Amino acid sequence: VRRAFVLDTSVLLADPSALQYPSLGDVQRLAMLQGGWLLGLQRPWVGHGSGMVPFVYPEVRAQLLGGVETSYQLHNAYVHQWATTGVLGLVAGMTLGIALFRGVRRWLRRPAGLPRVFALGSASALTGYAAMAATDYQLDVIGILAALSLPAALLLAAPAVSDPAAGSRPSLSRKIVGLTLLCAGLAAIAVDRGPDR
Repeated sequence: VRRAFVLDTSVLLADPSALQYPSLGDVQRLAMLQGGWLLGLQRPWVGHGSGMVPFVYPEVRAQLLGGVETSYQLHNAYVHQWATTGVLGLVAGMTLGIALFRGVRRWLRRPAGLPRVFALGSASALTGYAAMAATDYQLDVIGILAALSLPAALLLAAPAVSDPAAGSRPSLSRKIVGLTLLCAGLAAIAVDRGPDR
C-alpha cells in the first residue's frame, strides 16, 4: 500500500498538469459546494429545513458551472448543515463540539483504566469522522447516526471532576446566557421566515 502511494505521488509530481483537468466527480462536488453556499446565503439564519436540499437545490442549479441537476446531499457535512439549519444549526453543532471536547478533557483527568480507553477511542473515532465529514454528508443515514451517537454519549457522560466548592445549581450567568441564546434563536426564526414559508 505504501509503495502504491509513493508511485501515485511521484506520477503527480512528475506531471502536475493532471491537477489542471478536474474529473467529472470533482466538477460535481465543486458545484454542490457552490450550490450549498448559495442556498445558505438565501436563508442564512435558520436554513431551508432538514431534508429540503433535493427540493431547493434546483433553484440555484442555473447559477452553477457544471454538476448535477439535483442533489440529495451536498457532499460536505458543514455546508449541508448550514444550508439546512442555518447559523443556528452551526452554533448548535459547535456547542456540541465544545461539550464533547470538555468531556474528553474530563476523561483525561480520570485514572487510567478501561473506561478511559473506550472514551479516548471514542474521541479518536469522532475526530476522524469530523475530518471525513468535509468530503461527504452521511448524517441522514440512521445507522451512521446511531454509530456516532454511542461514542458521543460516552464522551458526554464523562464523570464530573468533584469540586466540593461548586454548587449543583446553575449560576446566574449561565441562566442569562441560556435565556439570551433562546431569545436570539426565536428572533432569528421570526426574522428569517420568508413570505412563502
